[in-house]
Amino acid sequence: MKTRNSMFLLLFFLFGHISNAQSWYLLPTANGLDEETEDVFFLNPDTGYVAGWRINNISKTTDGGLTWTPIAGFGVQCMQAVFFTDANHGFATGCGHTVAKTTNGGTTWVTETLPNLNTGMGIFFPSPNVGYIVSNVGIIFKTSDEGSNWVNIYQNSNPNIQLSLNEVCFPSPNIGYVVGGARNYSGGIDSAVVLKTTDNGNTWINKSPNLPGLELQSVYFLNDSLGYAVGQNYILKTINGGDTWSFTIDSTWSLGDIAFKNENIGYAVGNNIILETTDGGLTWQSSSYNETLTAICFSNNVGYIATYSSQILKNVPVSGIESTDVNKVIKVYPNPVSDELNIEVDGIIEDLNFEISNAIGQVVFKGDLVKKAIIKTSSFAPGIYLLKLENGKTIEFKKIIKV
Repeated sequence: MKTRNSMFLLLFFLFGHISNAQSWYLLPTANGLDEETEDVFFLNPDTGYVAGWRINNISKTTDGGLTWTPIAGFGVQCMQAVFFTDANHGFATGCGHTVAKTTNGGTTWVTETLPNLNTGMGIFFPSPNVGYIVSNVGIIFKTSDEGSNWVNIYQNSNPNIQLSLNEVCFPSPNIGYVVGGARNYSGGIDSAVVLKTTDNGNTWINKSPNLPGLELQSVYFLNDSLGYAVGQNYILKTINGGDTWSFTIDSTWSLGDIAFKNENIGYAVGNNIILETTDGGLTWQSSSYNETLTAICFSNNVGYIATYSSQILKNVPVSGIESTDVNKVIKVYPNPVSDELNIEVDGIIEDLNFEISNAIGQVVFKGDLVKKAIIKTSSFAPGIYLLKLENGKTIEFKKIIKV
């Protein structure tokens, strides 16, 4: 069992550099979150859900991950996946043949048992009415009436092979992809599995790459043709809708999920690792982390990573940064800070305006800087803050840690 890290175990920055003016940081407290987390889904940068193990299978945040409220326990060991189509309508699936639905943002849930589901591993709704669930026994279920009824639309017909389907993704209403692994009855993994539909799930085509011994855990498509899949030590990429797959990385890390902000910037997560690409998967930079990272998602360019021991990492975009000499002449100390922060000009520079924002973007302090400013921070809550410095021409950002 993994143990929770204290705040200071993450107060090194997960990336030694800031790529595209971004980095991941641990939310100082994930109050109320106690799942062994399997999935994370954010409807918008403030409102999100996690699914996992323990009594409370689903928890919800409305403040960007700072606090969490347990909202559902279904009497099963785990919920593996959660998906919301709007602020009210959400769905979850997991152990015990269970599918759950809410129509009021998670306040109440109605559960259904699908006899052949076993464990639902992934769920995706390309439209409010139409959704898909994949299971660990190789079955795909579909609803066309907003989850009122679920129909078995695909089942493995080869008696010598057992399919394990782990994730489903629809880049458009008609075109979808499912990934997993083909197992032999001795329990071993025979090969990776990729299934594709181009007719709204009516038929499924085998697009599996020839990768013996590899089980794919997650799939992410940016459009109908461009997609990625991860499994164990590999990241695969296709640019032609799964007709061919190429390795973008062959590593020693065990990977479990992948998500992209745009065609260039993406992240893969797994056991003790975050991988980042800024060139569409041509190269990947690694950052180690002392935890198993289970799931990743983006909402309006704000990213969230969930860990197995209920930690939440956040990635907030910072736009408009220019590389200037401001950074060379500004001193910010001490950092980490407890009671008093100093911002000091070392040299001659124009007057600066500055502001300090918390992890969810709220401005907690602002002022003007001529030579030196001293800010009382004793009332600031512990966590990560962003210092913005502006002289009317350029903007510079610095991270501050409040302890």
